[in-house]
Amino acid sequence: MEDITVKGAWESPAGLELHHHALAPVAELPVREVLSAVHILTDLTLGLGEVVHDYLLQEQGN
Repeated sequence: MEDITVKGAWESPAGLELHHHALAPVAELPVREVLSAVHILTDLTLGLGEVVHDYLLQEQGN
């Protein structure tokens, strides 16, 4: 993250809601306890990412 301007930050009670998804079944994970939550309101710019694994390159090698 780059060019971050924090407009507000606070801690408050929170809940967690997980939704079903075909490729990531996170909704099946048990939520035992929500310990805390921090909410941050910002303006920011996401910088360029880093390629960790190039799946297209792997397919060309096969």
